[in-house]
Amino acid sequence: MTLEKGKLGESRGRKAASLKSVKTMIVGLPSINAPYDMGRAARGGGVMSRKAALLVVSFFLLICFGANAVSAAENIKVFNCEESRMELFVDSKDKVLLAKEWYDYEFEISTVNNIGALEMKAVDNQSYLEALEEVEFPLAAVGSYKIYFLDYKLKDYFSTLALSFKDGSVVVFGNYYDLPQEKIHRLAVHELGHQVDFSLMDEEKRHEYRRLRGLENQEKFNDYTQEYKNRVQEIFAEDFRILFGGEKAKKAAHLNGDLISPAQVPGLREFFISLL
Repeated sequence: MTLEKGKLGESRGRKAASLKSVKTMIVGLPSINAPYDMGRAARGGGVMSRKAALLVVSFFLLICFGANAVSAAENIKVFNCEESRMELFVDSKDKVLLAKEWYDYEFEISTVNNIGALEMKAVDNQSYLEALEEVEFPLAAVGSYKIYFLDYKLKDYFSTLALSFKDGSVVVFGNYYDLPQEKIHRLAVHELGHQVDFSLMDEEKRHEYRRLRGLENQEKFNDYTQEYKNRVQEIFAEDFRILFGGEKAKKAAHLNGDLISPAQVPGLREFFISLL
């Protein structure tokens, strides 16, 4: 199947990012063969906002009841394939671009999503949402969260399963074969971990996280290293997956096998809870 690019939207003048430029910066999961691959009260006459109230309730549910206390519903909006294509595909001359930028880079969509009679399909959104429902962390804390499911892939990063963005969204790319349930759960909670990072962390908190996790060596641990397993954003998302994911999500080992398990790091779980 090919896209009729002329009907996809306004043309953009910006050039798509080169493969070399973006390979060291991409926030998605590197390969389909890899283990996977993310409040304040409003004061107005003393009335608490609905979002703030939900955060407070969610926090106490987490403390008192654990895994099944919070439902993946209130702040999450899901876009099916057709809706995602309408929102995300932009015609740019002879290319189709993803209408989301990451550090001023743009990504090109592969306009072919079939191999003969075999057509690409979107990741099972029910399994994806099920994984979020099992998370032991108040989902309302990340604010509005948009999940786009596509039956297409990035042209230059064909093995990338998903990309998380700082605008409170994640784009989940298609595959020719059904992903195992455990891989979907790992993917969903890992990407939610990125949103926790984007939404709740600041420089002071990142410094504290590095100290707790033993990542003070910034030449080794940063977000641009060729050693994917040493990227701090990825370690953070993996820590979140293992500490707060359901049984399927946390079953696989950490991306960085050189580090001790986040469950064995004193104060790390408490650090994540303190972000609330």
